[in-house]
Amino acid sequence: MKDKLQNLLSSFTNRWNQTKFWSYDNRLLIFSFLFSFVLMFCFIAVTMIRNTMIHSFKTELLKLEKHLNEFQLDLAYDNIEFNNIFFYPLVKIDNLQIYNLQGRELWKINIATVTGRPEIFSSQKLNLSFDTPISFSYGQKTTLLSANAGLKISANQQGNFDTIHFHMRSIDIKDFAKIKKISFDIRSLHSMQQEALIMPSLEIHIEIRDIELNGLLKYPLSSKIQRIYIKTNVMGSISINDSLHTGLENWLQNGGFADIQKLVINWNPLTLVGRGSINFNEQLHPRINLNTSSKALIELLTDSQKNGFLDRKGVFVANILLNAKAFKLHKDDKYLTLTTPISYQDNKLAIENVTVKTIKP
Repeated sequence: MKDKLQNLLSSFTNRWNQTKFWSYDNRLLIFSFLFSFVLMFCFIAVTMIRNTMIHSFKTELLKLEKHLNEFQLDLAYDNIEFNNIFFYPLVKIDNLQIYNLQGRELWKINIATVTGRPEIFSSQKLNLSFDTPISFSYGQKTTLLSANAGLKISANQQGNFDTIHFHMRSIDIKDFAKIKKISFDIRSLHSMQQEALIMPSLEIHIEIRDIELNGLLKYPLSSKIQRIYIKTNVMGSISINDSLHTGLENWLQNGGFADIQKLVINWNPLTLVGRGSINFNEQLHPRINLNTSSKALIELLTDSQKNGFLDRKGVFVANILLNAKAFKLHKDDKYLTLTTPISYQDNKLAIENVTVKTIKP
């Protein structure tokens, strides 16, 4: 029985191979047809995705301009091009400018070329690259120049943004400092708002690395700040469907604030970590309250006072209070460790509730 089945199967296979349908030319034709079909399907799908993204980009660009106008800002560009063919950039903008409409001095952010490329099979991700330096000018002077920058945006299925990542490298702030890298990340937490509870809606990370201060000027401590890092949660949702200004007002009225979960400053010999909160008044002026733990904070205050940045009387009183509770964490420590509140409100910087600097608006 087994031999008969094998003979039958062998006979069927031989007859199949002898048919012209399964000849080499026909197989090549079938595979070519299937490959062309898949290729055409992918091309149509990618084209439809890019058309959707072009429509969304135009809509969001108009919204951005509207929100900027609410705060007396505007944007302009010389030329904008869109392309739905996948091996070309989705969008290219020439000479993009963001500037203020009112004020004593005109300030302007200028980007010579912006190109945007999406993920091949996703309409939720867009990478914007700035192929030329970004410049910031105030009045007639260019005060900031960045050699390299990029922006990545991803959205959820409903079209609302999910994450934003922005970075700048090789930043030169004229007559002040050079910065190796600045990164800025925002993640939507999509928290469900509950009655009588203020839930986090956004998670923000800001990191600045390797700040080389201009040696021609006097600065406290050393001329290099190794790292500044801030992690913040925006508590309460901000609705910007109609107006960003109205959304911020409603956010404040509903008890919205920023929760600083982590602050790190490494500026040899200073090491400072802290957490706290940022509240805003009706004019969106910040009120910052921090609880910090640090080493060499007294040296920073003393050097800043000697260089004329902080008030002499305020630093004198603050140092008395700080020295009274400072301690050595290890017996061979050169600098004292202490915990202290730091606040900023009504243009006044205070340490241990002692004003050490009044900043003119």
